[in-house]
Amino acid sequence: LKTIKFANTNYVLTANDNGSVIPVSNTSSVTVTVPASLPVGFNCTVLKVNTGNAVIGNATGVTLNSKTSGYTISTQWGSADILVYAANSVVVSGDI
Repeated sequence: LKTIKFANTNYVLTANDNGSVIPVSNTSSVTVTVPASLPVGFNCTVLKVNTGNAVIGNATGVTLNSKTSGYTISTQWGSADILVYAANSVVVSGDI
């Protein structure tokens, strides 16, 4: 069962966010940062529920990968899935 954890300001993911849906609700841009401490297999979904951009960012030492090389959810009600597939290696997929 996934949990809902709201991020209305800049937010750094923690291991406790594994399996969560993280709605971002702000009229300004909000960055959700992937830190180096997340375990392999960590996954969550970021959902943009307001008009400000939701940006997936990375901490030092973390590599983000996506099919578009973009990490911004710019469309309201868009979402992005985050998956740590190897140590400090993350794939971001969805509406980015």
